[in-house]
Amino acid sequence: MSYSCSVPILMIFFNRPDSFKQVFEKVREAKPKTLILAQDGPRNKSDIPGIEACRKVVENIDWECNVIREYSEVNLGCGVRPKSAIDFALERFESVIILEDDCVPSPTFFPYCEELLERYKDDDRIAYISGLNHFETWDCGNYDYFFSKSAAIWGWATWKRAWSRFYDYSVKGINDEYRLKLYKQQVGNDYVADIRITSLIKANNAAKNGEKLSYWDTQWGFAEYTQNMLAIVPRVNQICNIGAGVDSTHAQNVKTTKYIKYKNMLFMPTHEFDFPLKHPDFCACDMDYHNLVYRCVSGNAIKCTLRKIKHWLGR
Repeated sequence: MSYSCSVPILMIFFNRPDSFKQVFEKVREAKPKTLILAQDGPRNKSDIPGIEACRKVVENIDWECNVIREYSEVNLGCGVRPKSAIDFALERFESVIILEDDCVPSPTFFPYCEELLERYKDDDRIAYISGLNHFETWDCGNYDYFFSKSAAIWGWATWKRAWSRFYDYSVKGINDEYRLKLYKQQVGNDYVADIRITSLIKANNAAKNGEKLSYWDTQWGFAEYTQNMLAIVPRVNQICNIGAGVDSTHAQNVKTTKYIKYKNMLFMPTHEFDFPLKHPDFCACDMDYHNLVYRCVSGNAIKCTLRKIKHWLGR
């Protein structure tokens, strides 16, 4: 049966045509009725060939589609550009599926998102739908997905009702000590919380001083946690992040101290769902998953592997 995604798909990209083409081919298979193409502008002249090559990838859309091109002529950076692209999409549509240029989806990622966007569209407990399973698979009983406070935005979907209402790029709430205390409690891991709070303070200061940031997602997590919302995580991984290389924005070298903790999440195999999805009739955070994600981020690779084995063996 042919499939055509009825939810708008937003592709955020810059100057990496090789990885962008891999992501676009998966989008092309999904034949979305609406495709929003958001590209950042050049930092300097050396970016122009890559930018033009990316535009060529999506020059001719060979299926019936409403194509919206939102190309920036100036460089906004990898903080403002994704944020402004999501703003742009959700000013026009009630929900959107979001892919950056290094997140290659499974074919079932799109119907998975589409089904859950519809099912939870009016449920204020849910902030977004993630395509990444940090551990490739997770035992969530007889269901095809579960809920967690910790999830990833490497291929995801959300609603206007969550993003437009709660997202604050400049994190004005960071100066509320009580709110900050509750945020730290929600994270539940002091090491991770302290790193994120440092980033949030930096974001707040940058907004005051008109400085560029290289991130937008920590602010989204702050909104999710301080509004006591959850994310949906798939039972089997739906996204392969191929963004590790010399031209990558966030993972130029996965062997560095900063990224070694994320190495196992890059190039992770994807799997396919059988439809219809098996839905839980409850909404509660899987604290085992939440805690394991943060222990792995804050711990070493050997300990993380042992923890995953312990989970798979059923403790």
